[in-house]
Amino acid sequence: MPNRMVGPKTGQTLLLALLLVWSGSEASASFDIVGVYHERVKRFEAVYYLEEDTQWHRDRRIFELFGNTDSVSTQEDENTSAITLGAASWGMLLNVRPNDSSDAQLSFFSLQHRARFQFDEQLFEALHGARLTVSDYAELSLGSYWKEFQGEMSGSTFLELNSPRFFLKSSYVFGDPQGLEESKDSLLQLLRWDLRFPYDQWKFADLLEVGFTRYNFGGDPNLVAHLGVERLHAPQASWLGLSATADYSLTQSRLVQAAIGVDLLIQPDADFNLTRRGHFGTSYGLSAVYRTGDPSALRVFSSGSAGPMLNPEDSQEQVTGHDITAHIQVPAKWVWTAILVTTSAIASAQAEREGDMAAARRHRELGDRVLRSTLKEPRDILFCRLGFTFSHNDISSYDLIPQLVPRDRFLAHMSFVY
Repeated sequence: MPNRMVGPKTGQTLLLALLLVWSGSEASASFDIVGVYHERVKRFEAVYYLEEDTQWHRDRRIFELFGNTDSVSTQEDENTSAITLGAASWGMLLNVRPNDSSDAQLSFFSLQHRARFQFDEQLFEALHGARLTVSDYAELSLGSYWKEFQGEMSGSTFLELNSPRFFLKSSYVFGDPQGLEESKDSLLQLLRWDLRFPYDQWKFADLLEVGFTRYNFGGDPNLVAHLGVERLHAPQASWLGLSATADYSLTQSRLVQAAIGVDLLIQPDADFNLTRRGHFGTSYGLSAVYRTGDPSALRVFSSGSAGPMLNPEDSQEQVTGHDITAHIQVPAKWVWTAILVTTSAIASAQAEREGDMAAARRHRELGDRVLRSTLKEPRDILFCRLGFTFSHNDISSYDLIPQLVPRDRFLAHMSFVY
């Protein structure tokens, strides 16, 4: 494989690629802004809580503020040079409703994303929009997408229509696949659409999903079928879940990727803010995923317009990889308490070194008061979530860095949820 890097023309097509790979895992989000949208907004809406009738009911979070960091690095050998890709994303989501039981709700989202490629090429993306929800019959999202690359600003739009009652979801991305500076007067085209049927009412799994996605970012369509199960488990042991996914290109008659994983999800607060997916309460999670796939079959980008991308005729090499993810979600006051107790201890030690014993005592007393208060009432309505992922040979990264060499990916996430 020649030593090829992501160049300017590749970057132009990358700007239009609003979803690199269809997946719900945190490890596969954050390369692009709509990948962030699918990860954050979906989790924002998919909240279930347990009523007194012991049935799961659907609800949404009220507020979330989050930030992600993401990086990919490849290994260097005699034929290829090391390549790095770094990205960061951040944003806010807000749900507005007349009252807690209102059937009509309006969610606003504002997401930003910045990526740095080889040769200091930088990309900035912003996605702003709103989602109208009418009970569980219909959800309509409309958003505007803005991007800046090498000093040029442009935009496009996307639309999403869901019906949770009938287990139906679809989304549509409109833009110009030829590069905006080359065809400014052309009409926007349908660059991507998907049709999904997610079933989330089976007590033995959090989600069963089948669907189709059609990519057309470079004039060379690729229709991909998807099948997945999320957290298959016994009702008496919901802390242990098994997940599996498979993506198959109907256009190329080839398997894109298949993955299987296991995860542990511990929620100690069974009587406080217990939720099933997108939970509010205190929780600790650990997951491991093994996957295999063909990077050239993913082909979100067309090799003709995307520059040095993999061609199905050039390579059909299978790549195996794995993900390891850990997360913790705790009341936000635990985080504030830990920060304040630590800083009080540091300030007290500094004051003692300077001979100011009165100041040292005040710092210690402040930390002690805060710690006692939190221990007396540890619960909070605001939660902090921290997540870390290590990914080896992430399939979607080969669409950005096409060299068939091993690569590692690191992703960190922090959010505050109300």
